[in-house]
Amino acid sequence: MLNLCTLGIPCIYYGTEQAFDGAGNGDFKDRYIREAMFGGPFGAFRSHDVHFFDEGKDIYKAVSEVAKIRRKQMALRRGRQYLRDISGDGEHFGPTRKVGGARIQGIIAWSRLFASDEVVCAINTNAEKEIDVYINVDSEIHPPGTEIGWLYPSSNNVLLVEDRGGRSAVHVRLNAGGFVILK
Repeated sequence: MLNLCTLGIPCIYYGTEQAFDGAGNGDFKDRYIREAMFGGPFGAFRSHDVHFFDEGKDIYKAVSEVAKIRRKQMALRRGRQYLRDISGDGEHFGPTRKVGGARIQGIIAWSRLFASDEVVCAINTNAEKEIDVYINVDSEIHPPGTEIGWLYPSSNNVLLVEDRGGRSAVHVRLNAGGFVILK
């Protein structure tokens, strides 16, 4: 889903939206069905003219929802991209940093801006722990007191933009491994 919300042409590896991992279970190992995923006159082990998309799968639904949001949001398709500073306490802001040889375990946030339109994205790279942070947003587009809504996951809730040490910021809580799109 990150590929749909960052600079460049999104490239989702075929099979990703089905959680294919090259292994599978039993006799139906997905390594044999990647090439026949879309159906057609080719494929291994009697997979001709059969497609293997499970449109009810959570990951398929999530990729589909983010792709629809991308189609509607010019900033996600054509906007400039800026890494956003974050803060755990709302006072001390800075980027998520890699410490030593360990992988990043925190929130990475960025904005896509097109004209006077800002879309904010954030991912929690910690797969085990929920994290809440303040994310710095563009103060001209989102001055303190304005609201930012949730595009993904969809919600009727809004976040109030706060003045945090002279910065405009929103307070966001992300589930372990969570991803959000705000506008």
